[in-house]
Amino acid sequence: MLSVNAAIMSKCIEKIIKLIAKMIPAGKRGCLIMDSVSFHRNEEILNSISALGFDVALLPPGSTSDLQPLDLSKMKPFKD
Repeated sequence: MLSVNAAIMSKCIEKIIKLIAKMIPAGKRGCLIMDSVSFHRNEEILNSISALGFDVALLPPGSTSDLQPLDLSKMKPFKD
């Protein structure tokens, strides 16, 4: 069962994926690359994303500083 915050994020992700899915040619699958936050690893969310025609690649934990420098530098004040 998802927490309330995870359930809200799940719905947001699903809406975004549905919009993006419209841009993928018929018969093709997309690839969604996400960080490893706990609700991204939730089986319900991963199954929902897969059902919408996407494969999921999760970034390794602790890789933010190497792979997301903008997140580390510009978003850090909002996360502290």
